[in-house]
Amino acid sequence: NWLDGDGMVCALRFENGQIYFTNRFVRTTKRVAEEEAGKPLYRMFGTAFEGDRLKRGIGTESPANVSIYKFGDRLLAFGEQSIPFELHPTTLETLDIFTFNGRLNKLSPFSAHPKIDFETGDLFNFGISFSATNPSLTVYRFNGDGDMVYRKRTSIDYACTTHDFGISQTYCIFYLCPYILDIGVLMAEGGATIDALKWSPERGSQMRLFSRETGEEQAAIPMGNRYCLHLSN
Repeated sequence: NWLDGDGMVCALRFENGQIYFTNRFVRTTKRVAEEEAGKPLYRMFGTAFEGDRLKRGIGTESPANVSIYKFGDRLLAFGEQSIPFELHPTTLETLDIFTFNGRLNKLSPFSAHPKIDFETGDLFNFGISFSATNPSLTVYRFNGDGDMVYRKRTSIDYACTTHDFGISQTYCIFYLCPYILDIGVLMAEGGATIDALKWSPERGSQMRLFSRETGEEQAAIPMGNRYCLHLSN
């Protein structure tokens, strides 16, 4: 599946009247292990095969192939629902996973589309926990030094796959759609993530608003039964 390709970062650098081009694969856990083995090892969003691996048996390893963000003086490469990898800003060499000063780990749900307030330097993000019995949405805020300001977890009605969100001066804004991940199918039946997804429009969609300042939920508003991949912020 084309969404399963390993992340490659490209950069143009302008210096002393010269233009320099650099590109490198992100040295993720997946990339390094498969390169050493000389074959695919991990189950991914659209790829599954006999004997494939999951991250600690419950999730897919990130190929860090969705987005790149500059956060302070750091360059971060993000994959879907996983913490980012830090890259050297000039050489693009992979330095390590970026844990926000030890506050996150490899199982922390973390979106590939954080939002950065360029006036304060704060980074906002979210993650979905795809529990079969108690799915939740976690909203995060970090200051410009990478220290956690808050991590607020809120129960949601279903384990919805949510790719993006928006921020205003006051709110973090989510459109939650009933495109639902059955974690049991992913773990027990050996299918790829896409095989565990089901569109259930009868469940309805919601707009959920959270305070940017505190991370506390402010409103849950029923809003049709459509799907949203990205928000135009």
